[in-house]
Amino acid sequence: MTASVPFLSARAVVKRYRTGQLSPVDYTQALLDRIHALDPGLKAVVDVYPDSALRAAQASEARYRAGAALGPLDGLPIAIKDETPVAGRRTTMGSVSRRAHVDDVSAVVVRRMLACGAFVHARTATPEYCCAPFTHSDLWGITRNPWNRAFSPGGSSGGAGVALAAGFTPLADGSDTGGSIRIPAAYCGVVGYKPPYGRVPGVPPHNLDPYRHQGPLARTVDDCALLQDAISGQDPEDPVTVPGRVSVSDTGVDVRGWRVGVSYDCGGYPTSREVQAAVRDAADRFAKLGAHVEEVTPGWTFDQIQRAVHIHGGIRAERFETSATGASDTRTRYLRGVAERAANVRREDFNEGVRLEAEIQRAMATVLTEHRILLCPTMSSTSLVAGEDYVDYGPEVDGVATTKHRDVMPTLLFNICSRNPVMSVPVGMSSQGIPIGMQIAGRPFDDVSVFIAARALEAAAPWPLAIGRPPLGL
Repeated sequence: MTASVPFLSARAVVKRYRTGQLSPVDYTQALLDRIHALDPGLKAVVDVYPDSALRAAQASEARYRAGAALGPLDGLPIAIKDETPVAGRRTTMGSVSRRAHVDDVSAVVVRRMLACGAFVHARTATPEYCCAPFTHSDLWGITRNPWNRAFSPGGSSGGAGVALAAGFTPLADGSDTGGSIRIPAAYCGVVGYKPPYGRVPGVPPHNLDPYRHQGPLARTVDDCALLQDAISGQDPEDPVTVPGRVSVSDTGVDVRGWRVGVSYDCGGYPTSREVQAAVRDAADRFAKLGAHVEEVTPGWTFDQIQRAVHIHGGIRAERFETSATGASDTRTRYLRGVAERAANVRREDFNEGVRLEAEIQRAMATVLTEHRILLCPTMSSTSLVAGEDYVDYGPEVDGVATTKHRDVMPTLLFNICSRNPVMSVPVGMSSQGIPIGMQIAGRPFDDVSVFIAARALEAAAPWPLAIGRPPLGL
């Protein structure tokens, strides 16, 4: 078992299973050994299931020998976010108040993975109640970015991003209410996809929130498509899921003649010069591939996005108020900060929020009527400091602190425009050694165009993890 095996793509692993070049048992053991050796310094994983994982790998190996693989994920260990229910396993959401909570029923997405032959070998870290764009908690400690451990991997699916970048898993799931898939994808140099609302079954009752999405993370676009195809499609348990299935595998890479819009600050976000330069380089690559690229002036504003998200979050923040146990408030400082800001939202603000969302969605429709895809930064800051709560101030942009962490999150735009599919892909590296991500957004429910564009960019300029080059020291 060579050191490069943990960084094989999921598709390459399955191909080796089929030819007998790699054993599901050996591969799973290699990942478990890697977690045991490296995770104490990264804290990406909160629970590991070696016994059940190896039993599942043995069953998978027997199926491959018999020529009876269950599906495209057979034999793949998948890391599941410590928010997504897995039957018989605890789901803490990073909260001391939930440290002993065990779910009786697995989420639909988990059941679909298992039906394809995958199994859960690890649970990935989140901030408390998944309420932050960074990952640390009083329960699990500080999750660190493997590219530079002084910094955060982002959040809330931060453990998932680290697990992929560190070679702990070939695939991971995530959830995204404000960028929680795309932010760690950007800071960890991996691929994260927020499907259009209704494409992938969610977890009740939060599936009824149109900001809320379940989706895949992976090291390559093809692997992201592999998991997306496995978990997407209508399900009777989630009434908001839309009919039909859309495959995003084998879409091709041809973007010749496409009209591509690009915004370097996503409508007024304070944006690092390094981030803008990386997005500009990616836009130039699209032009070299034959697309017609032009900078757009969005019809939405930074202030509109901030106000709409503030109202939406405040209206839906009851669980942050009730997460304290008894007379002792066990909530993290940042969760208390979220609850305090939410308390400033009045129920009569609801109509204002809906109006703002409609204006932003209308402006997005204008841009994407004229362009097939839109490019913009995933995060406008190049890094978040590991362990920082960002309660009294926000992340720095070119050395200047912002007011709050939402100030550097262009991801929020596509939770408001929830039917627009959007993927974060790596497009550069900051001077601090942290990857920089770019969002590729498509028209409502046009998943396929987003995957074509991402594949084209990856083929033209492969990012390190897509070709098996991990962070130094790993």
